[in-house]
Amino acid sequence: MTFGNSHLDVIVFVVSKSSSYHIRDSIRRTWGKFDLVKQSVPTVNMKLLFMIDIDESKLKNIQLEHELFGDIVQVQLPQHYLLNSWRDMAILDWSMKYCSHAKFVFKTDDDIFVDTFLLAKFISQQTDDDIVLNSRGEPPNISDCRNVLDDSDTKSKVLYGFINSDAEVVRSKNHRILQSERYIVTQDEYPCAIYPDFLSGFGYLVSSNARDALVCTFYRDKQRFSISDVYITGILPEYLNITRKSMSNYQIGYRPNEKCEHFFRQENSLAYACAVSLHYNAYGEENKWTVFEEYNVYWQIIKSKMVQKHNKHQYR
Repeated sequence: MTFGNSHLDVIVFVVSKSSSYHIRDSIRRTWGKFDLVKQSVPTVNMKLLFMIDIDESKLKNIQLEHELFGDIVQVQLPQHYLLNSWRDMAILDWSMKYCSHAKFVFKTDDDIFVDTFLLAKFISQQTDDDIVLNSRGEPPNISDCRNVLDDSDTKSKVLYGFINSDAEVVRSKNHRILQSERYIVTQDEYPCAIYPDFLSGFGYLVSSNARDALVCTFYRDKQRFSISDVYITGILPEYLNITRKSMSNYQIGYRPNEKCEHFFRQENSLAYACAVSLHYNAYGEENKWTVFEEYNVYWQIIKSKMVQKHNKHQYR
């Protein structure tokens, strides 16, 4: 699957499990409907893809799904959180090999609802002068990345997202901010007490030149780190002097005991991305919504807000 040399501003990669067709279907029918987004922001061209794991029992289903929608990329890894850095780097590696001319790669997860109107608007405001487009033509050969890594023009290498600063490294299950045992890190794995600034996994943008530098460095790193957001948007960029910038004044919602409906309904807000019930494994008998019903409620709210903004602008 390639997109040739056609103009593409961003590849939106959504991490998903092989077994989660119902979630991918919900995204395709809601915030992944980029034809509607393009009506609002006509200058931005977007492509939706799903990065999924290998599940031997689902291979035929995945093949048929890809034949229907043409939006599946499968990584040769099992689904396990210790392999998340390899999986997320596979997104950047694939885009470098098969769609090197896209200005940005956007990474998110299928349990995050993204206002893609706001995403497109943000991208439209980044000029070619701001990001200095990749002018190398062919994608870099990872066996010889000297041109990528020796590039002194750091302006072209940038990540946008929601910055986490001064985050403490978790050493034991008794740590005061422990969310899950998977975040426990040994001194050998990472000796510092504080992580460098890194971006929230809710969704981050990687410029093409930053992507190439990250991929080349990843293949040369002898001690890769398993917490993907910290590693890919924090540790590696810090080493490479890659700039991490806040995504304007956009907001993210993270409310374990509350759906995203109130978050997206706020007037005059820049509610951008929200963790849905799926993120907290909250679908059960007490939850009256299916995945699609929840996604569709948020999608209708966002579309309604876009119509209201359009009408206000039209009748000023």
